[in-house]
Amino acid sequence: MKSAFLKSASYIFHPLWLPTYAMLYYFYEVNFMYTYENMIAKIFAIIILTCILPVLFLLFLKPLKLIDNLHLEKVRQILSNKTLLLVCDANF
Repeated sequence: MKSAFLKSASYIFHPLWLPTYAMLYYFYEVNFMYTYENMIAKIFAIIILTCILPVLFLLFLKPLKLIDNLHLEKVRQILSNKTLLLVCDANF
């Protein structure tokens, strides 16, 4: 029971979700400055850039055998993942 609670809390409060939470809080505080459609568009953009895109990179690296699983337990896997993200970011 305790480990299931800790594991779910780990996923809920993962750093990938923090920009989304911050944006939701910001829109909650200053909701008079933006239209509803504009808020939804910005929230979806944040979710795509901070959550979906990194997960897609991980799912892309797994079939290439650059990582063993999605938890990146070895330092070599973490470094190769960050290197790939930096190379992709430099090309844009």
